[in-house]
Amino acid sequence: MPDLTIRKALWESLVQLAEKKKQKPETLAERALTDFIERDSDEELLQRSAKAARRAPFRINETEEVIRRHRKKENN
Repeated sequence: MPDLTIRKALWESLVQLAEKKKQKPETLAERALTDFIERDSDEELLQRSAKAARRAPFRINETEEVIRRHRKKENN
């Protein structure tokens, strides 16, 4: 595990928050980094999905209609 230097004011803010939440500052910092990485991955996925949606040959309401017709056909 690499050594990490955090600015004093930032660390003190983290310690205060950790005390308020009754957690260790190290645990809170690890959770914050994990959340940041997960959020970044989610944002990348949303960007790729939005890009794919812009390339799709159907608009969303047209797609919904195609799905309804397909389901109706399957049920008959």
